[in-house]
Order: sequence, then C-alpha cells, then structure tokens
Amino acid sequence: MNKAILFPGLKRNISFQYVIDTIPRGEHTFSSVRIKTGDLFGMMEKEVTLSVPDTYLVYPQYVDITYRQLENHFEQGALSANLNLAKNSTVSVGVREYKPGDRFSWIDWKATARTNNIMTKEFEQQRSHNIMIFMDRTESPLFESVVTFTASIVRAVLKQNSPASFVSVGKERTFFPLDNGDSQLQQIFCHLAKVQADSVFPLSRSVEMELKKVYEPVTILLVTSDLSPDIQKTADYAAIQNRKLLVFVVKEKPNQLSHRELSILETLQKRKIFVNVVYENRYTNVVFEVSK
Repeated sequence: MNKAILFPGLKRNISFQYVIDTIPRGEHTFSSVRIKTGDLFGMMEKEVTLSVPDTYLVYPQYVDITYRQLENHFEQGALSANLNLAKNSTVSVGVREYKPGDRFSWIDWKATARTNNIMTKEFEQQRSHNIMIFMDRTESPLFESVVTFTASIVRAVLKQNSPASFVSVGKERTFFPLDNGDSQLQQIFCHLAKVQADSVFPLSRSVEMELKKVYEPVTILLVTSDLSPDIQKTADYAAIQNRKLLVFVVKEKPNQLSHRELSILETLQKRKIFVNVVYENRYTNVVFEVSK
C-alpha cells in the first residue's frame, strides 16, 4: 500500500504521481483509492474510499543480449554463437510444403504421399535462419530466472528482425508461429508476463509434437533450470530429426549442478549436443560456438 501526505492549500484540484519501484511480473488490478483529510491539529478528519478500478500488465525482466544475424551469432560480452551456413544449393537437406514458384522437379513424392500434402525438396541455399524457442514450464524455484532468460533471448532475436517461433506448454498450449518484429515481441512478452510453472506433461513430448509439424530447417533454443533425463530425451529426439539444438540451463550460481545433471551433461557433450549452463547476473561469462 502506497501512502502520501499532500498539502493542497487553497487549491481546488491537486494531482499526485507515484512510482512503485518493485512489482512482480503479471497482471495487477488496482481497485480503489482511500483519501483521508483533516486539519493540522487533528480536530477534524474525513475519510472516503473511491472505486477506481484499473489493470496493469507488468512485463518480465530481461537482460540486453545482442544478436547479429549477419554474422549469425548471439553475443552479450563474451556470449557468441557462430552459425556457418553452407553454400551448396544442389544437395537436398529437407522437405517443406509446396509454395507457388517451386519447380515440378522439386516435388518429393514420398513425403507427399506420407503427409497427403504436396511437399517439395529444400536445398541448402534456400534455408533461412529460423529459430524455435521452447521454455520449460516445469515447477522449479528458479522458474522466474527461466522466464527472465527466455525473455532476453526472445528480445535479442526479434529486435534484429530475425524470424522466430515460440512454444510454451503448461496447462494450456501457447504457440506463436514464425514471425519477426515488435508485434511478435509484444505478444510473446504479454504471454511471459502471465506464464506459470504449471507443466502437466514432459517437455520432450511438447518438442516432439511441435517438430512433427515443422519441415523447414530450424535451430531450437531450449531454456530450462533442470538438466533432467527428459531434457536428454528431447536432445536425443532432436538429433534423430537432424535438428540443431541449443540447451540453456539456468542456475543461481556456479557448482549447482547435481551429480545426475553432471552425468547427463557429460553424455550430451560426448554426443556433440550443445549445452550451456547460465548463471544469474553472469550472462556475460557465457561462451558458445555452433557450426554446421
């Protein structure tokens, strides 16, 4: 509750502004204003409560991470990710849905029969640097840190007008299809402002379901606070599907990985799957490189 003492003097109208320094993310409702007036000696007092309903949406916190699409890397201080794109346009690297202008010779008849949609081959040079971001909504004491880092990654990518989709699955499924720009950023931030740690089934299931719908090349960014066997299962599935996967594990401070997490980390690193442990307030110490 915010309080202030005002001295109106002879003024018939006065205005007052105040700032709430710390307020958690989310949707907040202010219902009323209580006004109490009286004289300096306390001999006369009057109080009234006015109904002034209003709603405010507080976005999540974020840190500034610079993303440079031209050089294909993320960067915040020492944070970087290099994505080297091959130039070979004669090798088919995947399939996607038919688009006007595609050549007849590009049609992949097996994929067309399997999906009942006209599917065309995709060549390396046609690839765009698309990103799909998953946020782990498993209940965790570090969930707010997961939201903050997710918001930071989303903002970094979209502020450079790079295309990104976003998947968040808890009691409800929220999906923002591939898009870029401020409109996409605002929609995702509105979701992150109210999102809760209420996942009802494993994240690996969500990733598998979403990737089955995606035919074009995509780089997957996954943010979690627990390097669990389910995350390992997710990484294994992404590898089978030949998808590039970057896993960010958010921790409060160094040396907080459990023995189980260290074992999974070692296993994933041996399989050349990128995993990066990110510490609160120390994002500038993170370094990673990815190349095709």
